[in-house]
Amino acid sequence: QQQHRRQKSNRPTSRTVTEDTQKQIRNKMADSDENILINVFEMTSAKERKSLLKGKKGEQVIELARRNKIDTSPKPGHGAMMLVVATNLDPDMVEFADHLVGLIVQDKIPAKTRIQLGLAYLKKKGVKATLSELDEAIGLGIVVSEEDVIARVAVFLEKNDKVLKTQRYGAVGRLLGQSRADPVLQNKLNNAT
Repeated sequence: QQQHRRQKSNRPTSRTVTEDTQKQIRNKMADSDENILINVFEMTSAKERKSLLKGKKGEQVIELARRNKIDTSPKPGHGAMMLVVATNLDPDMVEFADHLVGLIVQDKIPAKTRIQLGLAYLKKKGVKATLSELDEAIGLGIVVSEEDVIARVAVFLEKNDKVLKTQRYGAVGRLLGQSRADPVLQNKLNNAT
């Protein structure tokens, strides 16, 4: 009878099994979250991953990947762009975050600077923004040929020829600033970065 009691007392209780099961689930989820950060968002630094997972932004990042059913980064660099979207948008901007991630995955956003333009637009407009205005803000669908750029630069140089000849290098900073304001040149520069 004593031997029977010992065997009985060594059996795990339902409470112990439940606690162990919950710990296993939490550990698997933590591993899974870490894998998402590595495979989807291209985060190679263990320190950065742990730091991100401790806060609310980490939850947003993981949720973004799961919601969009992304388990690997489509192309090198895409994960970093998706991470910028996930960490810079508020939770009430889910529709916009998903839209931007979809465009990244479809390779319609060629550069991080385009993402930054979109985020700046969304911060300015907030929840009043629209998807079509966001597409316009990031320059979606704008294609600029090499000839367009050469023609714009030629017009720009012709217009500023006198300033360039008289002020030489002193005018370069101001003129570069003006050239950045040209939407066609801006688009080409954004695609190049």
